[in-house]
Amino acid sequence: PAGSKKFDDYYCNIEAQANGKSFMRCWPAGGNYFLLVMYDRPLTEAGFAGTDLAIFDAASKKLTYVSGLPSDVSSIGKTVFARNGYVYIPINVTNGYPAIYRINTATAQATKGVSIEAADITGFGFMTPGK
Repeated sequence: PAGSKKFDDYYCNIEAQANGKSFMRCWPAGGNYFLLVMYDRPLTEAGFAGTDLAIFDAASKKLTYVSGLPSDVSSIGKTVFARNGYVYIPINVTNGYPAIYRINTATAQATKGVSIEAADITGFGFMTPGK
């Protein structure tokens, strides 16, 4: 609060929940949830890359790593789409075609969606059909 010399109660040490790992990027994912691109190791170690995903629940201040992603993630897209408790994001892999993954924000479970015959996907969009 203004004039206070203490942190407000919104403070949460994400690195403590991530074994010293930091996040690289963050998007709102609906409600109290946020999708974070996490580094795969602490920044104090060499060769780190932002290839892990986590869901942060701001209400409970809990970080949960996303499960169900491929083991050979080479990069993660820079745009997301959130709707009805899910967030959609492009995932690029070393072996095979990139795909759009759907992540349940409540469970942090990813499901592979459409694959695209391309080298990588950095972003995508969604259009609402007109009447």
